[in-house]
Amino acid sequence: MAEEEVGQNFTTDESSRMKSAGPGPARRRLRVLLAACGCQSAKNFALVCQSFITWADVRVVLTNPAWRFVNLPLVPDGSVTIHSDSAQWLFWQKHSYGLHVELQKWADIMVIAPMSANTMAKMLGGLCDNLLTCIIRIWDYKKPLYAAPSMEPSMWDTPLTVTQIQSLHKLGIIVITDIGKITDGLYIHEHVAVSEYVRLNYLGKSGAE
Repeated sequence: MAEEEVGQNFTTDESSRMKSAGPGPARRRLRVLLAACGCQSAKNFALVCQSFITWADVRVVLTNPAWRFVNLPLVPDGSVTIHSDSAQWLFWQKHSYGLHVELQKWADIMVIAPMSANTMAKMLGGLCDNLLTCIIRIWDYKKPLYAAPSMEPSMWDTPLTVTQIQSLHKLGIIVITDIGKITDGLYIHEHVAVSEYVRLNYLGKSGAE
């Protein structure tokens, strides 16, 4: 697939993009940055995209390993731009700053689903060797960041994983850890959608303006 300056763009009808059907009293649609890592459960990532575009403006970040798992033909022809690691350098050449800065400012919330054990370890160590971890490194934690770790069952039952999940919570990351459902794209969407509806409507948080 041809690489554009900031990713691959799948366009849709402009009028449908402008409809505000999302949770909360936002004056514009919520901006959701969706990300996927190289996990087997990333095969359902297209379903996650399909669910979110019904009420949010969506941009996507895929790590290089994620491209092997995500079923790109099923990614909806909606307002979805897919950003890859190679777009980071192309953007830098033109603007003299990284694409990760632009995406962090653009997003109202971020959802990493799935997040691999490798990415989880890198983010907790402060590493930023790709577009996704650069965004995580500069994320404004006044804005929600959801993460759905995905790994083999045997990896969950280790002291290291338990410690890392606790560290994610301490950072302020909203961790989705229902192991039996994290591979379900609809469950990820419903969890975030309900949480955002409550946050915007009942917890006194300001919506997108």
